[in-house]
Amino acid sequence: MWDRLWAGGLSNPIEAIDQISYLLFMKRLESFKRDLEDKYKWSVYNKYEGGTLLDHVKNHVFSFIKMI
Repeated sequence: MWDRLWAGGLSNPIEAIDQISYLLFMKRLESFKRDLEDKYKWSVYNKYEGGTLLDHVKNHVFSFIKMI
C-alpha cells in the first residue's frame, strides 16, 4: 500500500496513516450501517477507477462521513 501511496505523490508517513485510516473506515462503514444507500457502499464504488473514483469519494462519500 505504501508503494501505491508513494507513487501517487504521498510522501509523508503521517498523511499515509490518515489515508489508510479513511480507507479502513469507509470499508467498514457498510457493515455497520445496514441501511446505507448504494452510492456510499464500498462494495459499489471500489470498482470505480481513476478520476471517477476520486470525484465520487471527494464529493459524495466524504460529505456523507462528515454528516454521521
